[in-house]
Amino acid sequence: MTPADPLPSSFLEFAANSKLIEAAELEKLRARMPTATARELADELVRTGDLTQYQARKLLHGHWERLAIGPYRLLAPLGRGGMGTVYLARDVRLSEELGDDVLLALKILPPSAARDEPRLVARFLREIDMGKRVDHPNIAKTLAGGEADGINYLALEYVTGRTVRELVRDGGRLAFGEAARVFADVAAGLAHMHSRGLIHRDLKPANVMVTPDGHGKVLDLGLAYAPGEPLPEDHTIVGSSRYIVGTMDYISPEQAQNAIGVDARSDVYSLGCSIYFSITGTPPFPGGSSLDKIRRQRKLKPVALSELNEAVPRKFAKVVEQMMEKDPDDRPATAEEARELLLLFATPPLHLGSRTVRDRVGEIDDPKAHPDLWSEDVELPAPAATTPPPAASRPKWVVPAAAGGVLLAILAIVAMVRLLR
Repeated sequence: MTPADPLPSSFLEFAANSKLIEAAELEKLRARMPTATARELADELVRTGDLTQYQARKLLHGHWERLAIGPYRLLAPLGRGGMGTVYLARDVRLSEELGDDVLLALKILPPSAARDEPRLVARFLREIDMGKRVDHPNIAKTLAGGEADGINYLALEYVTGRTVRELVRDGGRLAFGEAARVFADVAAGLAHMHSRGLIHRDLKPANVMVTPDGHGKVLDLGLAYAPGEPLPEDHTIVGSSRYIVGTMDYISPEQAQNAIGVDARSDVYSLGCSIYFSITGTPPFPGGSSLDKIRRQRKLKPVALSELNEAVPRKFAKVVEQMMEKDPDDRPATAEEARELLLLFATPPLHLGSRTVRDRVGEIDDPKAHPDLWSEDVELPAPAATTPPPAASRPKWVVPAAAGGVLLAILAIVAMVRLLR
C-alpha cells in the first residue's frame, strides 16, 4: 500500500531537515505556491532541479534523514550487492569549492549489517584499504572511505557506461573483437593490482564497466586479497580452505578449493570465464547449486566456444580456453601476458555515446529502471543527535472523531426506521 502524502507543511519541514535545500528557498516556494499539495511542491522541486525524483519520493514518505551522509547527498540508487547499496551521490564540499557538481558512487554498508555482522564491517574496511593501494585508469578509483553519521561508506569514482553483464543481458553477446578490447583493458588493470601485491578474486561480468568510449574498467575490490597478509581470526572475512569466497560462475578451481591459496593466475582464470560469458551469453557452467558449480569448475571443461558462437575465430577461442585451464601452470603466467594475447584480436573501441555524467542522472533517477532499488527497505538510520519532526499524518483526533461520526449516523438510521414503522 502506498503511504499517504504528508501535509504540505510537514513535507517542507522534511525537506529543510534533509539538508538538501535551504529553508529560505523553501519559504519562497511556499509563498509562490500557497495552495499546493505536498506532491505538487515535490514535483515543482524536481522540475527546477532542486530535487531528484528519488529524493522527492523519500521526502514524501517522510524519510528525510536518509539522504545526507557527511558531505555527500544521495541522488539515486545505482546498484545493490552483498555488502550494501551503491548510490549516485553529490559531494557538496567539493561542488562548492569547484563551482560545479562533483558526482561519485557512494557505497553504503547497511547499519543492520554493521550491527549484526562484524565480518561485513571488517570486509568493508578492507575494501577501503585495498582501493587506496591501487591507482590505474582501468580500475575504478577509490576517493575516500570511513564513517559519517553512523554510516560506513566508501566513495568511489563514478564510472559512466554499462557493465558487461548489462550489455549482454540487454543487447546480446559481444563481438569477439570488442570483447578482446574490453578485457585487454581489464587485464591491464589486473596487472597493476598484481604489481601492488593484490589478487581481485571476484572478477566477473558484473564487475567490468564498459565506458562510453568503449574501454573496460575493473570494479569492486570487496574480496581483494594480498597473499601473505596477516589473516584475521574469523576466517569468513577473507576466506580459507573451509570458507570459500567468490562468485561460483567465475571462480578459479584453486580458489574453489582454498580461497587464500591463489595467485595472479586465479584472476586470469576468472578473466577467461568472463570473456566466455561475454561472447556466448552464458557462464561456462550454467545452472546447478554452488556445490555443483564448484565441482564443475574444478573437474570439468565447459562447452567449446565454437559450439556456442561460430563467429569466434579458433585462435581467439584457444586463447580464452587457455586462460580457463584447470592447472594454473597451463594458463598465461601473468595478466600482462593475457593482455598481449587479447590485443592481437582487439578491434577499435565501440563508442557507446557522448553523454556526460550529468546527462545520465535522469536515466538513473527513474523508479521504473530500478524498482528493486527504490523500495523502502534500503536502510539508513537517522543521525543519532537529531530528533525527527512530528509524523506527517492526520491529527490524532481525526480517527476517533470519524468513528464517532459513523456511530451517530448508524443510531440516527435505526431511530428513523423505528419512526417509520
